[in-house]
Amino acid sequence: MKIISFSYLLFLLLTFSTYSIWAQIGQQNPWGSGTGGGDPVLEFDKKEFDFGIVPEGDTVRQMYSFRNTGTADLEILKVKTPCSCTTANWKPGPYKMGQSGNIEVVFTTHDKSGVQLKEIVVETNGSKRIEIIRLTGQVTANPAKHSKDSIPDGTKP
Repeated sequence: MKIISFSYLLFLLLTFSTYSIWAQIGQQNPWGSGTGGGDPVLEFDKKEFDFGIVPEGDTVRQMYSFRNTGTADLEILKVKTPCSCTTANWKPGPYKMGQSGNIEVVFTTHDKSGVQLKEIVVETNGSKRIEIIRLTGQVTANPAKHSKDSIPDGTKP
């Protein structure tokens, strides 16, 4: 009887220790989300979009499509953009197993020029809590706006 009790206690101790180690190193819980249904998994069709070359003042819109390829409901907890020139629109969910959704990213190029890289952080309840999607391209400066000799609209020289 003592051997069975000791074996059971040892089993519980090892199980708890393994779970704690996985949690400390930030890895996926090897036994699922704890809900009995596994984990949600956020999978994007495409994580990066290059919008090419656009003139300053344009607005770039890109839709990032995703799907829950996991076995539990997926929720989008937060979508963080790098600055006020970039915004994101999304439905938090829940997204059932196999269900798809979109995150729309809008980048306003006003007062921007040169190569642009915008990283958008998507936080979920999924097995990989953080995903990063990227928007890249080049904005050409408006020469009239940046010229010292430019004449304001509506005035005559």
